Amino acid sequence: MRLFSMSVMGGIMIIIVIMIRAIFAKRLPRRIFPVLWAVVLIRLLIPYNIELKWSIYTYARPFVEEITKDTWKDQQNTIDSGLEQDFSEKDNFGKIKRLETINIYYAGHIVFWAGFISFSMYFIVSYFLCIKRFQRSDPVVELWIQQWRKKHPLKRNFQIRCSDQVKVPLTFGIVSPVILLPKEILKCEKQEITFILQHEYIHIRRWDGLLKLLLAASICVHWFNPFVWIMQRLCEKDLEYACDEKVVENLDKKEKKAYALTL
Repeated sequence: MRLFSMSVMGGIMIIIVIMIRAIFAKRLPRRIFPVLWAVVLIRLLIPYNIELKWSIYTYARPFVEEITKDTWKDQQNTIDSGLEQDFSEKDNFGKIKRLETINIYYAGHIVFWAGFISFSMYFIVSYFLCIKRFQRSDPVVELWIQQWRKKHPLKRNFQIRCSDQVKVPLTFGIVSPVILLPKEILKCEKQEITFILQHEYIHIRRWDGLLKLLLAASICVHWFNPFVWIMQRLCEKDLEYACDEKVVENLDKKEKKAYALTL
């Protein structure tokens, strides 16, 4: 499947997920929506079709092919004939039209690769700037936080660190993740810090960092598709909502209120 067809199909799926999200946001568990976004990301990033009888792609495929096939075919035929054409013929108007089509075709490729490289460089540079910032962080020395860490084991090793370079808690890394806390937060009450650690721990356990990496990749590849940008914003919100939902599952009414105040 060509890139434009993948992007059109992905856009259709994004619209469907947005509609499901708008109708069932308060009826379905929040963890469902990141899963739906992951399915869309697979469609956007993997150029391979698994056609099922009741899949969205099966019903949308005729529409996608209708709006992409003819345009692509006409351009390709024009380019092929233009490259093979003997320019000694008298049809100057025809030659000019073929040259214009060829120029537009290759200009489109140049624009796409320029956007792809620009956004890729942006994410790569941002990543390494963050690494440098996080390398200046300090390990958390509070004994009770270290004990909390031991009570929450994972197959992946994760650290809890603090820094004055960040303003909000965040999780960084996929293979060896780090929960990074602002130093100011360490002055808060123990319950508030526990809520924050639990929230970030769920992000790690659910591999949300990997999903965010795939979101960045989809932006690089489909930067020209506005629905992909909308998906990024909504997916990141849904990841946060899903973690909040998991944290409050085992909290009583008073603790839920305290957690809401912490947020």
